[in-house]
Amino acid sequence: MRVRNVKAILSPERSTAVAQNVTTWPHTGRTSTIRPPLGRVRRGSWLSVVLAWFLSFGLLGGLGFWRYQESYVGRIYQGVSAAGVPLGGLSSAQAAAELATRLTPVPGQRLTLRAGDRTWHPTLRELGITFDADATVARAYALGRDGDLQQQLQQQWALLWHGAEVAPVLRRDPAAVDAYLSVLARALAREPRDAHLTWKGLTARAVPDMPGRELDVAASSAAVAAALDQGATGPIELVVRERPAAVVGVDAAVQQINTLLKAPLVLTFDETTYHQTAAGVAPVTVTHRWSVDRARLAELLTLDAVTSPAGQHEYQAHLDTKALTADLQRLANAIRQFPREARFDYDPATDTLRPLIVSQDGMSLDVDTALAAVETALQRGEHTVSLPVTVTAPRVSTGEAAKMNIHGLAASGHSNFRTSPPEREINVAETARRMHGVVIPPGGEFSFNEYLGWVVDATGYAEGYIIVGNQTQVDVGGGVCQVSTTVFRAAFNAGFPITERHAHGYRVSYYEPPLGWDATVFSPWVDLKFKNDTQNYYLVESEVNLRTKDLTINLYGPDTGRRVEMVGPTILEEQPSGSPIYEDDPTLPAGTIKQVDWAHPGATVKLERIIRDAGGNELTRDVFWSDYRPWQARFLRGTGQ
Repeated sequence: MRVRNVKAILSPERSTAVAQNVTTWPHTGRTSTIRPPLGRVRRGSWLSVVLAWFLSFGLLGGLGFWRYQESYVGRIYQGVSAAGVPLGGLSSAQAAAELATRLTPVPGQRLTLRAGDRTWHPTLRELGITFDADATVARAYALGRDGDLQQQLQQQWALLWHGAEVAPVLRRDPAAVDAYLSVLARALAREPRDAHLTWKGLTARAVPDMPGRELDVAASSAAVAAALDQGATGPIELVVRERPAAVVGVDAAVQQINTLLKAPLVLTFDETTYHQTAAGVAPVTVTHRWSVDRARLAELLTLDAVTSPAGQHEYQAHLDTKALTADLQRLANAIRQFPREARFDYDPATDTLRPLIVSQDGMSLDVDTALAAVETALQRGEHTVSLPVTVTAPRVSTGEAAKMNIHGLAASGHSNFRTSPPEREINVAETARRMHGVVIPPGGEFSFNEYLGWVVDATGYAEGYIIVGNQTQVDVGGGVCQVSTTVFRAAFNAGFPITERHAHGYRVSYYEPPLGWDATVFSPWVDLKFKNDTQNYYLVESEVNLRTKDLTINLYGPDTGRRVEMVGPTILEEQPSGSPIYEDDPTLPAGTIKQVDWAHPGATVKLERIIRDAGGNELTRDVFWSDYRPWQARFLRGTGQ
């Protein structure tokens, strides 16, 4: 490749100026005075002299020009030099030889390349740049020979008076330049460094991003070529381009992290409970606290990348919602509790209530609401959060004892369980205990199964005879219906509306007489319910006399003012029990007969209740139907060894 931009010393304008700068002959210094002749001078003679003079001058000039041109045929005009080497009067071959001899050091000349604060000084040879003597001579030879005759004269005159310098023609190997620049590119290359975090303990620190850099080899090669074309040796600025980091901002994240971790997270909520004091039961507010230490908060941290329009990323810090939700769910499980109603024992002798079971508020934590509360507080820099615990008050609270106005006996129910086996007695006592102390608030509905709970051996029950289908069989819980029947009788006598009642499938001797005044339960499907339709509180208490086998259910509270009258029972239809049933039992010795069911005739029974006010006026009339199936005697016949 040849450098095209040669710095021309001569230009047409300048050559014209030189040509126009015509000087006159130099003065001799002597003064002569030309006087006209005394006589008359002829005009023609004078003109002839002037014309002759001009002709002579022109002939001499033309002869000189011709001799000058002739002497420089095939030679470089005077005044031309290249890189300081005079070439005037030399033939092309002579000039090329002269330049080859005089300009041999040119390839060793050094350039200065610069990129920022770093510089390099390669020789022209290292860049693959060589001196072209023939091309340089061609340039020199062309000076004074361009244009028409007038322009050539002007150029030649300027060369004589001012001279001209021809820049050496250098040939450049682009591959060599690129190879050299590629080496520099590897030295200059720097990968961008993303902004990131470092930790000192539990304090975050920001490390800023650093842009990368790379040498643009093509653009830098063009810059070197342009400088050489202009004859410049440097410093030549190489083209270095920045490569921005992908992550440019973590300052906001660092601030968020340090705000989040500046203190433990404390979660609180208040619970009201009751404590027994010398003066009675007093409410106490307990503040529960859970602390999430800074180390755990650091484990919950997460960074989210936010992309800018330029494609760069910044980070924002927050707590990992999924992990925090899991922590809050565990906390919610610890907080969750069902409301527990207060229970009391009434002492008729002193007409006072004594707490048996202190009430408990039901509590639940909505995890999503709690999560939002925690995030909002932390964004504000607050580290104590009051948890949004939903409190469900029990229907009966210990703190309400003073306003219950429970005084005296309102009604009672009675039954006897003589001839019950020991297992049944255990179950009667356990079931009665579960009903003891229950308070029925104004407008409240009593559910026997609600207070009965689980009927299993693990909760204190023994195996006894129960009715299943069309036969009596041994299972856990025999005797529970003794209590449900007695509760039904107390509610019947109190005049409370009976909202659910089921008769037994067959007649049971424990509950007679009277016939049709029983109530069976089978949790959770078959229940006994009645409603307190007054504005007063009523207390359920049970009394079990294991000596006399008497069971009493008392309802304490204000007199309802209702007078209850039982009408009946009336047996509308009766069916015979049928023949006994014998079943083989290999668990009994052969020849053994064991009765497990006793014969009872079937019957359809109607029992009425009339409720009157204190003046004897009828308020309501209820009818309770019982449909007892005939029950055959059932015997087990031993077939064992």
